[in-house]
Amino acid sequence: MEKKKLAKLVNTGYENIHLIMGYDGNPSKGVCDSGFRMANDIIDRCARLI
Repeated sequence: MEKKKLAKLVNTGYENIHLIMGYDGNPSKGVCDSGFRMANDIIDRCARLI
């Protein structure tokens, strides 16, 4: 179950950081902050799996 949650988090983070901010050029601070929170959460969850 943890792997499914991690996969969903990675997909959402990719969408926010790469697609919305990168391709769409959304300069919103809220989107940026959300993306960094997701990235930190992904790192923390991966560290627990090791």
